[in-house]
Amino acid sequence: MVTRKILILSSNPKTTSRLRLDEEIREIDQGLYRARHRDQFELVQSLKSIDLRRITKVSRVRV
Repeated sequence: MVTRKILILSSNPKTTSRLRLDEEIREIDQGLYRARHRDQFELVQSLKSIDLRRITKVSRVRV
């Protein structure tokens, strides 16, 4: 079985009010947990640009 990674990229600029990014990611994660084929997906969140570079080197990324 192939596991598909779902990469979450988000940004909250310092000059704007706080976004609910952590809550939205939690809702996505909970939705995947309740899904019938949840074992086929892995949720990955990139915290910094270096994380994104590491993830794209390790994984075969398809957009």
